[in-house]
Order: sequence, then structure tokens, then C-alpha cells
Amino acid sequence: MMPLLTTKGLSRHFGGLRAVDGVDFALMPGEIRAIIGPNGAGKTTFVSLLSGRIRPSSGMIVFDGADITTMPAYRRVRLGVAYTFQITSVFANLTAFDNVALPVQ
Repeated sequence: MMPLLTTKGLSRHFGGLRAVDGVDFALMPGEIRAIIGPNGAGKTTFVSLLSGRIRPSSGMIVFDGADITTMPAYRRVRLGVAYTFQITSVFANLTAFDNVALPVQ
């Protein structure tokens, strides 16, 4: 079975800061992964690279066998690769259950 999502040598530098540096990553179909680390470790930058919000300094991103490294974010969304922002507030007009269930939808 081939990986669904792969990065090879993925890097993003901001001047002298190496936010993401040479990441090799593979995600198999149906697999769930968590990206953890302290503040400033490059987690958000890595996900932003995968979703196309920012361009890599070097490296490659392959999704379902296609090189998407230079593909714009709106085209990645059509493939199912997207970025969403964390919502930390609740909706006053919803029940506690509905507020918790909302992100699952």
C-alpha cells in the first residue's frame, strides 16, 4: 500500500529561522497522526505547508501519488487537503452537547 501523504526534505525558513527543516513524513490511508511539540516547534508551519497556505523553501509534498508542492491552497481543498482554524469559544445558543459535537461534523 502506498502512503496517502508524503513529504520529502520539507523545509521552510524565515530568514535565519528554520521553522521546518528537512521533514520526511508518510501517512498511510486510514492512519491518524498527532503533531505535538512546544510552542515555536514548527507544528503550525508544517500544517500550513501541507495545506498550501505557505510555500516551502525546499522539499516536496505528494498527495495520493501527485506532487502538490506548488499547487495553490484552493486546489488542494478540492482534493481534501484543507486548513481550518481552532475555534476556542462556544455558541451560547447551542447546548453543551451540540458545542462539543460541532467539530466532529
